[in-house]
Amino acid sequence: MSARLVVTGLSIGDTSTRPYREEYDAVLTIGDRAGVVDDDVRHRHIVWRGDGVDVPALNAAVQWVGIQWTSSKRVLVRCTDGPAIPALVVALVFTDLGAHLDEAMATVADELNNTPYSDYLRN
Repeated sequence: MSARLVVTGLSIGDTSTRPYREEYDAVLTIGDRAGVVDDDVRHRHIVWRGDGVDVPALNAAVQWVGIQWTSSKRVLVRCTDGPAIPALVVALVFTDLGAHLDEAMATVADELNNTPYSDYLRN
């Protein structure tokens, strides 16, 4: 999967997406390995523990992405397990910034629908 621009400055993808400095200022990689990132690109790696929702990792991811994106950084959120967890992170960033949950989920519906993470958001 290549990265998908969700809204201006915020993209989601998997770790096959190589973040080049021409495209991104900040990259969050979620999973067991950090992946490759160009020099001069701010990078944070968060290990996701277990098969369900790792709440401490999720909270750290949402906070970091929110700070980067609201600071006008071009941000890529990617995961070794595909785009569902990045979609969850992006939906929660939107709700933290005041979006209604349904609106936030609709923005990342293709990646989030029919996953346990959509159920997590609704409960």
